[in-house]
Amino acid sequence: MNLDAIHFVGDVNARIGSLSNISDLDNLVTRKYLEEEINNHGKAFIEFLHDIKCCIVNGRINPDNDNFTSISTKGKVVIDYVFVPHDTIETISEFYVDTCSTIVNCISIDSLFKRKICLCFFFFVFFVFGSLY
Repeated sequence: MNLDAIHFVGDVNARIGSLSNISDLDNLVTRKYLEEEINNHGKAFIEFLHDIKCCIVNGRINPDNDNFTSISTKGKVVIDYVFVPHDTIETISEFYVDTCSTIVNCISIDSLFKRKICLCFFFFVFFVFGSLY
């Protein structure tokens, strides 16, 4: 198989707060984070990323367009991440997280739903990437 790059997207239930998986040698933009909370999944996730030489995209590309990926009665958190190998992050030119309800309202398709449902719990992660070559 011949690949330019691989991009991972997943709900990893990891709360990583300000933890970093990059070293001073990586020359990557520092990741801005939306929450302080760190859990054991978060620590394990950061260790995993370090082992496979990947970095988190959330909060690193267009951090003003970042958002929480889960909202519930317990609060707002970031538990869904896009992560890529260190040497491919420069291929990502845009990144943002938006709620389903924002997208539905933006493109005016809310009238297609037969009943009103709460879409605020659902999120979309968008990113634009190019080729390494």
